[in-house]
Amino acid sequence: MDSLKIEQVVLIGHSIAGDEMTAFAVAYPERVSKLIYLDAAYDRSGFVSLMQKAPYPPQAQPMSAADSTSSLTVRSYLSNIFGMDFPESEVLATRTFTEEGFLTGSVTSDDIGIKIIVGIEPPDYQGIKCPTLALYAVFNHVYELFPNYNEFNSNNKLMAHQAMEVLKPFVLDQIQFFMNQVERNQVVKFDGADHFLFLTHEREVVRELLQFLSDTE
Repeated sequence: MDSLKIEQVVLIGHSIAGDEMTAFAVAYPERVSKLIYLDAAYDRSGFVSLMQKAPYPPQAQPMSAADSTSSLTVRSYLSNIFGMDFPESEVLATRTFTEEGFLTGSVTSDDIGIKIIVGIEPPDYQGIKCPTLALYAVFNHVYELFPNYNEFNSNNKLMAHQAMEVLKPFVLDQIQFFMNQVERNQVVKFDGADHFLFLTHEREVVRELLQFLSDTE
């Protein structure tokens, strides 16, 4: 920002980017004009213990050799798992492929992701001074949390319901916590939305963003 002579920015982030946004806004309040959290405003410091209470069931449809032959087949597989039109650009940005197009792995190894989660600290929401907009995906049914639920065996279905019982109140508690801690907040909840709510509810999300960005104080 200094090298580009940018005095202030609006930060928009999805998922774990929310932790970076909060930390930056607290450290440099004069450099941030607004914050927009896309299902990103959560206290993830207790995420490991939370997932121990609600382990995700193994996918009922493991990736096959046929699913790994190209970015398009990987995209098709992920679209089925997540229950939405998964972007090919996301596949190409996060996976590695051979010259022939076969999937070889992930750009970022799993151990790095684990270290990031383990190292997360509680967000200092009270230190945020700028206006904030937090969009949340709120699921009300197990099918919304696990779009391929019908493909699960009985044990996986049981695990899915157990995860639902733990994660739904967690999300609602986090929304209330954010509203209580952040002084200048706007919160919008999208029922039935996926974590990638800007894809499953693109039109509604864009409308909320444009409205928030146009507001002046």
